[in-house]
Amino acid sequence: MAKQNTDRKETVASAAMREMILTEATKAFATLGYHGVKVSKLCQSAGIANGTFYIYFRDKDELYQAVMKSAAAQFLSVLREAEATGDESPADADLRDLRIIVQFSEQHPWLALAVFNERGFRNEDESNVHSMLVDQRKSMIAAGQSSGSFRTDIVPELAARAEVALTAELIATWLERPDKLSRADLINELHGYRMRLLHRTEHWMQSEG
Repeated sequence: MAKQNTDRKETVASAAMREMILTEATKAFATLGYHGVKVSKLCQSAGIANGTFYIYFRDKDELYQAVMKSAAAQFLSVLREAEATGDESPADADLRDLRIIVQFSEQHPWLALAVFNERGFRNEDESNVHSMLVDQRKSMIAAGQSSGSFRTDIVPELAARAEVALTAELIATWLERPDKLSRADLINELHGYRMRLLHRTEHWMQSEG
C-alpha cells in the first residue's frame, strides 16, 4: 500500500513537471517562434536542469509538437462549440463565432499566439486549427450563398482562406498590443471585413444602415 501511494505521488509530480515545461514552452514558442526557442534558455526560465528536460521530451521538435497538440486541442474545442447551429442569420452566426474565438484568445493569449504562429497554425495534422477554421467558414459561406444571403460570385474555399488568414493576423496583433483596440471594436472590425467580402458593397451598406 505504501509503495502504491509513493508511486501515485511520483506520477502526479511527474505530470505536474511535464505540464510546467509545456506552459513555459507555450509562452516561448508564442513569442519567439520555433527557431527562436533554445532548450537551454527554456530550462533556465523554467528553473530546471537541462537533464530534467530530456526526461520528458526527446528534443525541441517533440516539445513543439506536444505544445501544438495541447494548444490546438483546447482551441478546437472552442471552435466546435461555435459550430452549434441555431436560428441565426449567417451574419449573426459569424458574429457569434468571432465573439467565442476572440474571448478564448483573450483568456488564453499564450495558447492563441502559439496556435496562430505560422508553423503551428498550418501544422500538417489532419485535425489542425487552420483546416477546421477554413472548413467551418467554407460551409457557412456556401450555406449563405444557397440562402441568398451571400454573393455567389466568390469561391467559398478561397473566401474562407482569406477570412481565416485575416482573422488570425488581426487577433495575433491585438493580443500583442491590446491597448490599441477594445475587444468589442476588434470583433466589429473583423465582422465588418468578413461581411464586406461576402456581400456586395451596396447590400452590406444597406444592411448596416
